[in-house]
Amino acid sequence: MTFTPAERCRMIVQRLSPRERRALRAALAVVLAAVLLLGTESLLAERERLDRQLPLLAESLVRMERNAAELARLRQAPRTLAAADAALLGASATSHGLEVDIEVGGDQAFHIAGHAALPLLLPWLGEIHAEYGLRVVEMQFDGAAGSRYTAVLDRDGMTR
Repeated sequence: MTFTPAERCRMIVQRLSPRERRALRAALAVVLAAVLLLGTESLLAERERLDRQLPLLAESLVRMERNAAELARLRQAPRTLAAADAALLGASATSHGLEVDIEVGGDQAFHIAGHAALPLLLPWLGEIHAEYGLRVVEMQFDGAAGSRYTAVLDRDGMTR
């Protein structure tokens, strides 16, 4: 005949003398009280931490909501781009440490050529796209020939 763990415990306790049963109950009460005390202490410490963190999180939420509203407003606002000319593009290239030859083509297109490493050239191309709306329509880069590049930039990206 097999017994469940609870039945086995009951049989063991029944075999104990009344004095041993009282000692066992007292020991169990002490262990239970210690577990409750440690659990309560841990919960109170966590509650204090959360109470300190709540104002910071609320402040962060207000900032995020404000930023989200600003982002939605900016997405709805029409984007105005600066007018580009060869002099502005040349000054921008110089500020990035690039020497570039710029020729103005038809339909707001610019033909650029020069020598530069890609890590210098690409950030500048990204900047003129953001500021002037000029997109790279065509580009050739020859790293073997001293990092020589040529590119066609166009405002609407349609000129070839």
